[in-house]
Amino acid sequence: MQNISDKVKTILGFAIKAGKVIFGTDNIAASRRKKYLTVVCRTIAKKNIDRIVAACPGTPVITTVNFDLGQIVHKDNCKAVAIVDQQLANAIMNSYNNDMYHLISEGK
Repeated sequence: MQNISDKVKTILGFAIKAGKVIFGTDNIAASRRKKYLTVVCRTIAKKNIDRIVAACPGTPVITTVNFDLGQIVHKDNCKAVAIVDQQLANAIMNSYNNDMYHLISEGK
């Protein structure tokens, strides 16, 4: 496992500790809570990305490039997380690195 140190990892850690994260594709699609950002793993299936985009219209979606999302959130096989706090989502969107993350959907 490689050492991943960037602002997104730190902010996601804060969001997890604060309980402002929804884990998993099924939970994201089923939840009625407002989602401000979704981060998906590089190994997620295309149909799951389409399902997340359809379930969360207007929500930006970013994907990891060189590592699995499970390494960041410390949950094996975690393919997607949604941030339900606007300030944390804005902080991630303002600080993500294009070498480590790619924007899939702008959500606007």
